[in-house]
Amino acid sequence: MTIKHNLPEIPYAPPSRAPSFYLVLLFVVLPLWLVIPLSWSFVIYTLYSARLIYYGWNARLCFAVALCEVFFSVYHYHLVRSISGLPQTSQRNLAELQASFERVLKTGLADLTVDEESLNPERPGSPAESLTQLGPDDPRAIEFRECMRAWFRRATWSSIRRRDLYAYLYWAFYNSPLPATHSPSDHRRDVVDDAIRQVETSCGHDHPRRS
Repeated sequence: MTIKHNLPEIPYAPPSRAPSFYLVLLFVVLPLWLVIPLSWSFVIYTLYSARLIYYGWNARLCFAVALCEVFFSVYHYHLVRSISGLPQTSQRNLAELQASFERVLKTGLADLTVDEESLNPERPGSPAESLTQLGPDDPRAIEFRECMRAWFRRATWSSIRRRDLYAYLYWAFYNSPLPATHSPSDHRRDVVDDAIRQVETSCGHDHPRRS
């Protein structure tokens, strides 16, 4: 078996940090992170000590900038809170998600070197191919397994349990974690089971290590 065929089973090795990474972190990223807490500290200290009237024009300018940062941080926090909730998946949205998921799985199935005549000339490479069972050594299945494992912290494909895949797909369709104390409803189970069958079709075999 070549390295390419065994790629989904090769443990991921994080790239080493170059010295420039730490320089950028220390002199660019860290100062940007400190802008908000330093602004809050400066504004609170100034207001608490009532020293604003004693500041010169340059200190007052710094206070004005820090106050803008404080207001922006409050506004940003409000925006984050307003969009951080998990929206409910309606029946219509679920159908759109299923269709999009199937299109993603079909992407790359066309063999452009052999099947060019069967493709739409206006959209070559569009996911118009049928979702058929791929062999485990098919380059398309190998590439799919390599891409799919990125959602599992790049664990080797054989170490990903079926329940891990089930939990990921449940989250993808319903924006919520897989219930731990009780099984999902029959309809939701059918949707996720169908998605798992599609994944197994694209990855070239049944999902390893069922559990």
